[in-house]
Amino acid sequence: MKITRTLQKQIDEKTEVISQYKQKLINLQASSDKDQKGLKDKYDFQIGELNRKQDIEYNEQQKKIKELQGKQEKLQAEQQWEQGGQLSKKVEVENEEARFKMLLRQLEEVTLQGREDLERQKLKITE
Repeated sequence: MKITRTLQKQIDEKTEVISQYKQKLINLQASSDKDQKGLKDKYDFQIGELNRKQDIEYNEQQKKIKELQGKQEKLQAEQQWEQGGQLSKKVEVENEEARFKMLLRQLEEVTLQGREDLERQKLKITE
């Protein structure tokens, strides 16, 4: 009978230890879920901010492009007027090609910058 009590006491102690470890495991899982949610929320916020900044930058670039186009058109009109309106079609095509290449280059730069910003942001989040 004494042996049975001793064994039962040991079983009860081991059961209590197991129960404590189970509770610690549950607590760690809950903490991990909370941390993961916090990191995901932070990531989503940072991606949103990055997209917002990229949109602002894109809009600013578009505004600058339009301003430059207006200035270029005004300059071309003045040049045509000074030359008596005899600016050849070849020169017009060359000007349009140059403007197109400039705009394409600016678009590529904005896109590349946006991608780099996004990659940097992703790297910061994973660190």
